[in-house]
Amino acid sequence: MNFTKGIEKSLVTKLRHTQAAAKSGDFASACRHLGSFINEVQAQAGKKISLSQARQLITAAEQIKAVAGCP
Repeated sequence: MNFTKGIEKSLVTKLRHTQAAAKSGDFASACRHLGSFINEVQAQAGKKISLSQARQLITAAEQIKAVAGCP
């Protein structure tokens, strides 16, 4: 999506933590990491992340949360 290195690294780190938590069976932590991901995307929407990109990322993260049974 052509983000700056800092934003990209931060978002990818949150997704890696989500994946690691889910793989270990810690779905509560995975849900928290996804929530952090969504919060960061929302905070950067219209700034370092375009509104269109933010909508795509948030929609995908919310779909994952729904499948994982996150609150």
